[in-house]
Amino acid sequence: MILSGISKIAKTALFFLIIPLSVVIGQDTQVEKWSLEECIEYALDNNLSIKQSEFLVSDSEVQFRQSKGGMYPTTNMGGGYSNLWGRSIDPTTNLFSTQRIQSLGIQLSANYTLYGGSQNRNNVKQNRLNLTSATFDLEKARNDIMLNVTLEFLTVVLNNELLENAQLQLEITKAQLETTSKQVEVGALPLSNELDLIAQVESNEVQVINAENNLRMAYLRLKQLLLLPADTPFDIEIPNVDQIDVEQAPLTANSVYQEAQKIMPEIKGADTQVESAEIGVKIARGGMDPRLSLGGNMSSNYSSARDQERFVADPDGGSVTVPTPIGYVINPLEPTQQIPVFRDIDVPNGETVPDYPIGQQLQDNWSYSVSLNLYIPIFNGLQSKSQHQRAKIYSEQTKILAQQTRQNLRQTIEVAYTDAQAAAKTYNASIRQVESLNESFRAAEKSYNLGAMNIYDYQVSSNNLFMARSDLLRAKYNYIFTTKVLDFYLGKPLSLD
Repeated sequence: MILSGISKIAKTALFFLIIPLSVVIGQDTQVEKWSLEECIEYALDNNLSIKQSEFLVSDSEVQFRQSKGGMYPTTNMGGGYSNLWGRSIDPTTNLFSTQRIQSLGIQLSANYTLYGGSQNRNNVKQNRLNLTSATFDLEKARNDIMLNVTLEFLTVVLNNELLENAQLQLEITKAQLETTSKQVEVGALPLSNELDLIAQVESNEVQVINAENNLRMAYLRLKQLLLLPADTPFDIEIPNVDQIDVEQAPLTANSVYQEAQKIMPEIKGADTQVESAEIGVKIARGGMDPRLSLGGNMSSNYSSARDQERFVADPDGGSVTVPTPIGYVINPLEPTQQIPVFRDIDVPNGETVPDYPIGQQLQDNWSYSVSLNLYIPIFNGLQSKSQHQRAKIYSEQTKILAQQTRQNLRQTIEVAYTDAQAAAKTYNASIRQVESLNESFRAAEKSYNLGAMNIYDYQVSSNNLFMARSDLLRAKYNYIFTTKVLDFYLGKPLSLD
């Protein structure tokens, strides 16, 4: 028969359409299946937002260590080489010279702030709080990834069950078409019934294709969240969530919120930022205070002008008395005769050396200085005052942001709580609806096979059951996700066990 041929063509087309898609969606049986915990762990190890947050934590650690180093004296060492000619100053004698001079100088300096408006101490406190805040931000980023992975994982599970429901509906319609075709052949039912069922089979095939595509997209979104390429072999471990207890008395939204305030990192991070901003006000205020610092310096130099023959005293000391002429007198008896006048002078023991090398000059020319410096800011273009005012404004902003963070958390929990209550009621109602429509469909199927019901009423009954099963699945996983969100805000780990 023509109708039988059409039915065979539809079956053949369905076979070649569904089988390849099933291979793609169902994944290779050899592919290792991922549990929710494994997906979460992989995402936490590889997510780029989390890695970025980890770098921010590392940067905060560096800033904290740097601020601690600011509590210690600063020490610097330097040196320089000069080649002088013409009229210049010998750096070792500070006398003018016209000869060409090569000079070398080295110095070591240190400075320590005795008082500076407590800025260094407050910088340490602020950077410690900033490090803590960055750690809370990292924890918040990890929590967001965990919730997103859980949502996408459950979306895959939901779409997998929706596909099974669509396939079941297709099989039921195909079985009914086969029965109707036999009855049409013997004249028990009109041809229109068979044609209507063929159209229903095609409609169910479209529903299967749509469900397959939705499942494929759910897998793709989960892969993208895990940063896996789309062509990566991947499948998940379907958890056993058939038994759901919706009769337990849940906590109130406010009680969940009160508990979440104590443990959620976004709240702790916001409060830490408030503390940091308050210390920032003190830092800015310290910029208007006097600064008292202690400085020290030691330096030495070398000059090529002094690198020549010289007398070096004996380090053991001692001296010899040497008569030294200091002038003369005229002999009164012989006016043309001059009589030299001597004075005994103690000359240290030593020797004459041919040069004055670099090392020796540097050793002999060390000089030292200590200074106490006072800096009193009077007017610097309103910079210090403006910074203080901006710091106070920022402090008030952080308080508003902390309130907003609490408000967002409270609203999120209230929405999740309301969704969970609604999902629980919808789930219970859907169970009763499916049970009723199951019985109604069985009765409709019997009546249709006996010829007591027309094809249109039968199709309505079948479609109603299909839609009710789909709604039940959506209600079930919506309830699961919202309750997991509430459990998460109560500090419980995300798991489908």
